Order: sequence, then C-alpha cells, then structure tokens
Amino acid sequence: MHITAGAPAPFTTSPLGAAGTPPAARAAYTATWLDALAGAATREAGWPTAPFPLVYRALVLDASAGYFAIDDPSGGVAAVRACLHRAAAAVAAAGGDPSPSTAGFKTPGIVHSTVLRWARAPPLAAAAAIRAAWEAIAADWRPVTVMVRAAVVVHERRAYMHLHLDGADADAVLAVLPFE
Repeated sequence: MHITAGAPAPFTTSPLGAAGTPPAARAAYTATWLDALAGAATREAGWPTAPFPLVYRALVLDASAGYFAIDDPSGGVAAVRACLHRAAAAVAAAGGDPSPSTAGFKTPGIVHSTVLRWARAPPLAAAAAIRAAWEAIAADWRPVTVMVRAAVVVHERRAYMHLHLDGADADAVLAVLPFE
C-alpha cells in the first residue's frame, strides 16, 4: 500500500513521463526534485525521527475511486508533507523548478490509499454491482494499524501506477528515506 505525501507536478503533466521529453530535461528535473525531496529528510525540521502509526480506518467508494480512509494519529504524514512543502518552496525560490506546472508542489487533501479508480464511470448496472460488492467488503472491514518505517521517493511512469518494488518496478525507486 502507498500514501502519496506529495508530488512536484501531477503525473499527467510531469516531464518525467511526457512523450518526447529530451533525456537531459528529464534528468535535470529528476535531479532537482530528488535532491529537494530526499533533502527534506535531512535538512527540514520536523521530519519524523522514528516510525509512526497509521490506522487504515475504513473503505470509501466515491464517484471516481475506492480507497482506504487513513487516520494519522501521530501527525507523521502531516509532518512529512510540511517538510516537503518547505523543501519545494526552497527549490522554487532558488529558481530551480524545471516543472512545466505552475501549480506548485501538490499534496492530497486527505491521508488515503487508493484501491481502485476508473477513467470513466462504469455503466449503471455495473456501478450498482460494484457498489454492492464494495459495501459488503467495507461492512466487514475492521481498522488496522500499520507502522510507517520509511518514505520512498518513486517515479510513476504511468497513471495511477501501483509499484512492485521487488520486481519489475524496482528501478522506479529513486530513494528510500527511513524514519530513524
């Protein structure tokens, strides 16, 4: 499971994945943001110094996705996001942001982990069946607490990528930042 702490640009507009992006531009973008994101772990006050708990509280299905709603009782994700925002602001202030996005560094408004997403709404009959199955599973869900031991900086090469870090997607991992 993963939780998005933040992103310098939406994966849909990032030069890391844009077709036709020159390799040198992609390398510059990667180097700038990898330094900023990995640097947040060593340079930013407030970065977690120990593993922290997250509670996978409930399964939620809305119009565009199904996801785990997650509680952040220690504020660990909030702390990571604050550090990443400060690091991104430093990149922008130094004029080092090669991102085509003018929207700036983005973080989700909630702590969640997406389970499913669709590009377009399913037909009504299928949507009803999906909702019924989802609600049956959600009714049996009991909160689960997990300990977060590290932040992993990755390059999503395709939309809504779910990484297999021990296999085909191992090269997507740019850095592992342990909380210690």
